Amino acid sequence: MGGTRAAIAIAALLVFAPAAHAQTFSLQHSHGGQLDAEAQGDVSFPGAGGANVNVTVSDRSEDGWCAMAWVTSNLPPTTHKSYRVCGVAEQQTFTLALPGGAPCNISFVEVQVGRIDPSEGNKIELGEASRMANPCPPPPQPLPAPPPPPPAPVTSTVSWNWSATTRWTRNVSLAVRNVPAGAAVELRCRGGGCPARRRTVRVASARANAHRALGRRHLRPGAVLELRVTRADMIGKVVRFTIRRHRLPAVQTLCLPPGATSPRRC
Repeated sequence: MGGTRAAIAIAALLVFAPAAHAQTFSLQHSHGGQLDAEAQGDVSFPGAGGANVNVTVSDRSEDGWCAMAWVTSNLPPTTHKSYRVCGVAEQQTFTLALPGGAPCNISFVEVQVGRIDPSEGNKIELGEASRMANPCPPPPQPLPAPPPPPPAPVTSTVSWNWSATTRWTRNVSLAVRNVPAGAAVELRCRGGGCPARRRTVRVASARANAHRALGRRHLRPGAVLELRVTRADMIGKVVRFTIRRHRLPAVQTLCLPPGATSPRRC
C-alpha cells in the first residue's frame, strides 16, 4: 500500500506542477468603491514557443454589467481573446493556447480586467492590467570574427660579394632571388660614395640585380647601404650593410612590418 500511495502522490505532483516560466496574476475592477469584476490566473511560456493562458473571470456585482477579461500579446490581433461572464457571483475559467512555431516567439502576454454593459451598446470600463514578459534567455551573441592571420614574411634570397680596402669598399655582386609577385626591390644608401639615397631596382622573373645601381662606386667607411624587398601585405626583408675600413661590411638582416617606415629586428 505504501508504494501505491507514493505513486499516487508523485502522479498528483506531476499533474498539478506548474508549467515552466509560469506567472500568476490577480486583477480587479471597482466602480464607486465596490468590487464588480475580477480576473485571476496564470500564464506559462513553453520552451518550444507559444504561451498557455488560464484565466478565471468573476462577476461580483448585480448592476447589470458583465465582467470581462482581455488577453493580448505581441502576436497579431487575430489571436487576441476576450472573455465575458454575466450574473452576480458567476465565475468561469477559460484556457487559451497561443501558437508557438519557434522558441520565444511570444515576448509578452497581457491580461486586463474590466466590465461591459450589454444594455448600453456594450459600453466598456477598464480596470487593472498585468503584462507577463517571457523570460527568454538572450539570443546567443555572434562569435567575434577571428583575427586576420599575421602577414607572411618575405623569404627572398639575397646574395652578395664585396671588395674592401683601407679607404673604400666596392660591391662586386648584389642579387635577389625569389622576389614575391607584386613586391618591390629598393636600394637605400647614406654616407660617402653613395650613388643616390634611394633607387628602385628592376625585378624580372622574380629576380633583381641591385649591383647595377652601385656599379664600381667606392663606398667610404661609415656608409650604410640597405637592400629592401617589400610588399604591402607582407613583412619586408631588409639587408643592411655597414661599410668598415679594410674589412668586409657588417651585415644585419632586419624586418619591415606592413606600414612601418623603419626596419626592426625580426
